[in-house]
Amino acid sequence: MKTAAVLVLCLERASATLCSCKASWSNSDCSNQAGCPPTTCDDWHTNWCEVDPTGCEGSTDDGTYHWMHCDGTTTWSGDLDGDGEADAAPEGSCCIVQYGVGFDTACGSTLTEVTANCCPSPFVARYHLGFRGEETTNYDCVSFISKEDCNTYGQTWSGGDDDPIGLGQIGGCPHSAAALDTALKERRGEWHVFKNQNRSSDATPASGPALLATVLAAAAAL
Repeated sequence: MKTAAVLVLCLERASATLCSCKASWSNSDCSNQAGCPPTTCDDWHTNWCEVDPTGCEGSTDDGTYHWMHCDGTTTWSGDLDGDGEADAAPEGSCCIVQYGVGFDTACGSTLTEVTANCCPSPFVARYHLGFRGEETTNYDCVSFISKEDCNTYGQTWSGGDDDPIGLGQIGGCPHSAAALDTALKERRGEWHVFKNQNRSSDATPASGPALLATVLAAAAAL
């Protein structure tokens, strides 16, 4: 009988300083906002707000200000992985134990079984988020802890210049299905721009090495 290896997790983490939405705020993307706006003030896929204190754990640095997702309150734990602390990894980055694994292994056939057998806290088992969107036939085991904590657990970090499994093609490791959907739409938009730029009624059809280069560039854009 096969048995699944269970992670031995013993790292103690310091309590995170949770973020709060500023009472009133304006920045280069939105102006005259208060707390967590009831609707997003731009075209972002979730509600968000500028935070206080600046740089609190779980916030994202946008260059001139720090922000976080919010849900109608002035505080937000930023705890997508359910470990009881604010997520340290920014959108597009995560710590990976398993990614895109089918529900046909010793880990289990449901998310509950995978969690119990192979994906203990601070990691979370979720349906796979990949190139085809959310797939319920596969799962991921990930966490949104920091890169340093990820290395301490001996797991795989994906984010920024670290792209061991090619998630950069979909904008990095998505934290949610909504974030993935936004990233995929952006990639499709870039692909349409590429096609339009290379479509011309009097253009000579590419062949040989030129055709191969075009195909490879198109594949990389997907």
